[in-house]
Amino acid sequence: MKIARNVVLVALPVLITAAYAVTVMFPLLEGPALSVQTLAAASDGIFTLDGYTKRVVRLTVNDFEVPVTEEGHFELERAYPVGYTVLVLRAYDRFGRMREEVHPLTINEPTYGAPKETSNDGRDQSTEESELNRN
Repeated sequence: MKIARNVVLVALPVLITAAYAVTVMFPLLEGPALSVQTLAAASDGIFTLDGYTKRVVRLTVNDFEVPVTEEGHFELERAYPVGYTVLVLRAYDRFGRMREEVHPLTINEPTYGAPKETSNDGRDQSTEESELNRN
């Protein structure tokens, strides 16, 4: 009976330590995590990308390094040419493992707003009206 009790007293801490080690190591075994939250093009041709990462030491978008906060948030604004574009996101962990996401995009012609009306002499009417309103 005394031997069984000693075995339990030795085995229990070993099992608890092993279970703790597995729960701590499991995320490290998964590798980097990458989640894109916003993938949008604004009307002025500027493209916005933002999201979150876990267990990442380096993040690149089309081989351009993107800063990541301590909480894992990243944000990127870029202007891309009109047409078909592919964004390749690569997240690297401290062991050199990589997770890659590919996002194909079609970027339309930017719209900058309505054209300004000009008077017969070529001056901007909206400027003339604002000058008249000041006087």
